[in-house]
Amino acid sequence: MKLYKYLILSIVAASSFSSCLDEEPLYSQNNTVVFSSDSGAELALLGCYAYMTSTFAYGQHFQEIPVSGAGFSWSQRNGSDGIVSLQSLSSDGLISTTWNGMYKVISETNAFLENLDASGLSAETKNQFGGEAKFLRALAYYNLVSLWGDVPLKTVASTSEGISMPRTPKEQVLGQVVQDLNDALTIKETSDAGRINSWAVKAFLGKVYYKMVKLGINTNENLKNAKDMFDAVYNKHVYELEKNFADLFGDWVTTSKESIFQLNFALNSPSCFNRASNRFSPTGSTPGVCWSTYRATKAAYDMHQGTYPGDPRIAATFLTVHRDRGGNNKPEPKAQVGDQPSANDSVYYYPYFTYTVQTGKKMVNGKEVAVYDSIYP
Repeated sequence: MKLYKYLILSIVAASSFSSCLDEEPLYSQNNTVVFSSDSGAELALLGCYAYMTSTFAYGQHFQEIPVSGAGFSWSQRNGSDGIVSLQSLSSDGLISTTWNGMYKVISETNAFLENLDASGLSAETKNQFGGEAKFLRALAYYNLVSLWGDVPLKTVASTSEGISMPRTPKEQVLGQVVQDLNDALTIKETSDAGRINSWAVKAFLGKVYYKMVKLGINTNENLKNAKDMFDAVYNKHVYELEKNFADLFGDWVTTSKESIFQLNFALNSPSCFNRASNRFSPTGSTPGVCWSTYRATKAAYDMHQGTYPGDPRIAATFLTVHRDRGGNNKPEPKAQVGDQPSANDSVYYYPYFTYTVQTGKKMVNGKEVAVYDSIYP
């Protein structure tokens, strides 16, 4: 929901961070060996990708914070109550872990870039791997600014003297994001699933420019910059919308033509996983573990239904009924009673039912046909 990125900025007023960065460089030993070949450096780069898929990043916690702070969800997770009420503290679990998760990505990419630059690898390899790493660093800083505004900016490898540092104005941080993305524009135009390419960089750069417009940073110049980036991507027809919106959320969607960039958990993160399903799925709705940690509010449903009545994306976004499995880790749902799902075998959510009414008539192929609309109480 677009409101997430604006409302979440209110967290800044309630959070006072000590500005301690995650300082645990991955490449502290055998750097000469790791960066002596393209394959070794590539494995180190994939490690940087993996940190972005960790539980503290996109693997779980970074999904939860925008949902909690948007004002359109109910939460039962410890520590998230403060985010929901916009009275969060820096000690709250989701706040501190997500902060550390993004800075872990930054710390590792900083170390990777320095070791890559000092290696004897070819200029072509340095440009490709370095561009991918800079995109990851830019993405992490963009996420931090979106959530907290001014944040510490660090672009060198970790040292004991750099553990604590003051916040940097968001304008300067976003300037570094733009610089990293511009550097990454020279990487290859195609990539494997789970890896970044130059068209995805260009699309994200347009997003960053537009973010700066909304923050009042060089508005006219950045509005033109954003349009230039978006036009270039759109006119190239590299990406297209899926005909069926629900297809974006099936199992193992890795090659969607609509995906500009996605982290492939099977490739990038062999030890991590995406836990959105068990946090957002109601208890007893799937054969696996599901906690029902977050639920969309009635206000969220009403806003979508009222703004886009009849939009098929609503059915794919909001769960309104499911067959009851009677709890976690139940392989089969309860036996259906009768020909249609009912309260005897299913769980219903808001809106509890809908009905259709005739709202008018229209001409189709020269014939007058009735027009119906779905109504809910």
